[in-house]
Amino acid sequence: MTRTSVKSPALLRVRVPRICGDGAAVNQSYKTQEQKTKRTLSLLIVKLKEFFERREAIWT
Repeated sequence: MTRTSVKSPALLRVRVPRICGDGAAVNQSYKTQEQKTKRTLSLLIVKLKEFFERREAIWT
């Protein structure tokens, strides 16, 4: 029996670097100013949409 012929569940433990985060404390020095601005604006528009949805306003 070879490893590729086994068809049972397997558990993998993988370590990967975290290169993006939602917290302000996360170092984002690898991002350009344009990327940081775009991310901030996208977060703001999502928050604004949620604000209006909570108040059952029309969002178009």
